[in-house]
Amino acid sequence: MTSRLEITRPPEGRLLFYWAARFWEERFFLARLTAAALIGSVLAALILPSQYTAKVVLLPSGKQDKMGVLSGLASSLGFDLSGTTAGLESSSLLYPDILKSRFIGEAVLAARYRYRQKKKPVEKTLFEYLKAKDMERGLKKLARRREIDMDVKTGIITLSVTTGNRELSALVANRFTAELERYNRSKRKTKALNNQQNLERRLDSVKVELARAEEALEGFLEKNRNFALSDDPELNRELTELKREAAIKSETYAALTQQYELAKIETEKEIPIVQVLDPAVPPLKKSAPQRTLIVLTTAAFAFACGLLWVFLRDWLHQNPAYNSVRRRIKNWRVKTPVENRLELESPAK
Repeated sequence: MTSRLEITRPPEGRLLFYWAARFWEERFFLARLTAAALIGSVLAALILPSQYTAKVVLLPSGKQDKMGVLSGLASSLGFDLSGTTAGLESSSLLYPDILKSRFIGEAVLAARYRYRQKKKPVEKTLFEYLKAKDMERGLKKLARRREIDMDVKTGIITLSVTTGNRELSALVANRFTAELERYNRSKRKTKALNNQQNLERRLDSVKVELARAEEALEGFLEKNRNFALSDDPELNRELTELKREAAIKSETYAALTQQYELAKIETEKEIPIVQVLDPAVPPLKKSAPQRTLIVLTTAAFAFACGLLWVFLRDWLHQNPAYNSVRRRIKNWRVKTPVENRLELESPAK
């Protein structure tokens, strides 16, 4: 008697109706499989902890020439344009790479944050929150929770931070901005900053020399209180030299002070200031997990797998080679143990 699963494939014109009928016959199996996947996905979605994403939007800042912008775009695409780094020294196109640096990451991990967790005040570092065993693992975990996007047309940078606490996400995102500003102030070197530092060193040196010249003049006047009544030309010449030296040092100090103040202004212009368009605020809605999407996707996948299983099972049972192998295995199993042993011990034909 022919099994229901061993019937031959219908003609091509009726193939669609055939498979529709087969799937309808297996509707209870497909329903049970989909329902099981639906229940399992609902339980898994409820167990998954909620995640909250806070975002900071930064505006482009700093003096950017055309070559600097071109080099920044090329570097974002993986190309290296030599000779254009000067345009990037004071450009905010370097912000994404700076935010991904180890210097910023370690500072963000080591900072302490105060937030509320289950209505209780909590203060801990991000390193403690992530439960990292060492700094390397902490940086890797931070990288997975941080996302940086840059619009190449406008230069606007969006920094996103995701944690399990809405307040902590906003605090960490704003900490990235603060550390970026601190890095710009303390680490980034420009020509104006180098000039300011050179003037500062020279100003300190001249200040010491001026103090020595003034002390020498005061000491001379203290020793020679009656020099106005004296006609000694040597004393007058020495007094004149001391006054000239003090006047030169005083004028030099005044000129350097003026140049130093101008250099500070120029440095402020060249070093890009972090301009925050939208600071991070605690998000009202969770960003993950998307439970509805998880449940629907899992159910659809289970249903598709059920259809595939029905199709493969029918296709195998309609395959002559598969049916021949099945019959041989079935006949071999129903033989007596002695016959099976003789068949295995007989030489191959």
